[in-house]
Amino acid sequence: MSEILKPIETIGRKTTKREIVGLAKAHAREITTNGYDLLKVYIELKRYEAYLDTIIQEVKESTIEKAREKGEKDFRYADARVILAKRTKYNYERDDKWRQLNEGLERLKEEKKARENLLRQVEGEAGEIVNPETGEVEQVAAPLRESVPQIIIRL
Repeated sequence: MSEILKPIETIGRKTTKREIVGLAKAHAREITTNGYDLLKVYIELKRYEAYLDTIIQEVKESTIEKAREKGEKDFRYADARVILAKRTKYNYERDDKWRQLNEGLERLKEEKKARENLLRQVEGEAGEIVNPETGEVEQVAAPLRESVPQIIIRL
């Protein structure tokens, strides 16, 4: 992986986010055109992603505390802009009308999912179903099926 992941010095402190993205895209082109075992490369990159994401989350709280010690809400540090902000979070659970609306929304989501499951079983382009609650025969259109390539990596 050393040829694929460039040394951290490649991304200097003065390198902008746009330049970092450009560098990464150039390296990705290099990887895809130079005969690497792409499956192996992708798996190793996913390992590094899990590693870096975990480190970031583990040091975040302590880092916020260190940044607060600066006594400023917006400052430059290590050639980056640091902004300390607060995000307002609302919990609406105390309001009866909100809870009622939320329960209705959850019920509609469940109905939608049940309908999707039903429509997936329709053969051909259209079909008929019997509504179990009313006994009515309903004309339904089968969903359009599209295959989308994907890869799942479980480490």
